[in-house]
Amino acid sequence: MQITLFKALKSVNIDDTSANAVVDQLEEHIDTMISNATRPLEAKIDGLRVQVDAKTDSLRSQLDAKTDSLRNQLTFNNVLLGIIGLGIVAAPIIAKLIH
Repeated sequence: MQITLFKALKSVNIDDTSANAVVDQLEEHIDTMISNATRPLEAKIDGLRVQVDAKTDSLRSQLDAKTDSLRNQLTFNNVLLGIIGLGIVAAPIIAKLIH
């Protein structure tokens, strides 16, 4: 677009310096308009990012709590199985001692 605009300005006998100035000003205006137009979208993206981070942290905390609960249940089951196994091994010995 720059070259087309520059050529159009030159075709109506505008000097190089003025044509370059017009192209530069138009580019600056376009950049400003794009920045102004995208600013609300960037704010929404930042807000969504915060929400996603909060949700991720919440889910991670829930997962950690459930993992800890499962670990505690497994530990209890292992102890219980150990006690049952010890009872199975010790029962014949105790039975012989009693008779």
